[in-house]
Amino acid sequence: MIKITIGIVNRNNKNLLFSLLKSIFKNKPSKNFEVIVIDNYSSDSSVEMIEDNFKKVKIIQNSENLGWAKAANIIIEKSVGEYVLFLNEDMVIIENCIDTLSDFLDKHPHVVSVSPKLLNEDMTIQIHDTSHFPPKFTEMLLNKLRIKRKMPTYNKTEKVSYAIGAGMYRRQALLDIGLIDTDYYMFGEDIDIGYRLMKKGWQSYFVPDSKIIHYGSQGTRKNKDDRIAMKYKLRALKGILL
Repeated sequence: MIKITIGIVNRNNKNLLFSLLKSIFKNKPSKNFEVIVIDNYSSDSSVEMIEDNFKKVKIIQNSENLGWAKAANIIIEKSVGEYVLFLNEDMVIIENCIDTLSDFLDKHPHVVSVSPKLLNEDMTIQIHDTSHFPPKFTEMLLNKLRIKRKMPTYNKTEKVSYAIGAGMYRRQALLDIGLIDTDYYMFGEDIDIGYRLMKKGWQSYFVPDSKIIHYGSQGTRKNKDDRIAMKYKLRALKGILL
């Protein structure tokens, strides 16, 4: 029986995807798992790379770029795991990361989503929103502008409003809220998911004992997309507050 589905949406990020997949199988969870990669019409031989190097990975090829949300919904629908962990191509798994997240869900049945601590490539803490409503855009802005300040530790396991970045969810909870809203083509979906889960009375947690290296802005989220990201996050926030 599959316990965990690891889902990745890829578009033209062959090298980053290789590093991510390598880290998954190097630091694989102790529970039974599957890896599903949705390829959004890549032209850089991403699919061939997977076929040549990672025989256990399930590949679904789209005939066009569907964006992240639609592709992620395919992962949810095609997966068989009790839990679904979404990863971006520009991430690298650290030892026990996946087990730590799944163990937390096992021990806390009222919790439906969890997210790890994000680290930079040099293993320093990556400043990121710890996911409260309304979102703490200040932290993201300071990080983007490279403004130095006292670094938060992100060492506290705490209840949050949504799972940011690499979130692990109970698959049934995602089905119960009607999957991911595809109006969020690529960004803002984490806020919307969290809000809809909260409306059901379910909880999300930040679990810093689970760690992932996040290169950031090297995957699908490049300069132009950063501006799109803010647009969608603001749109999500507006809908939540109204």
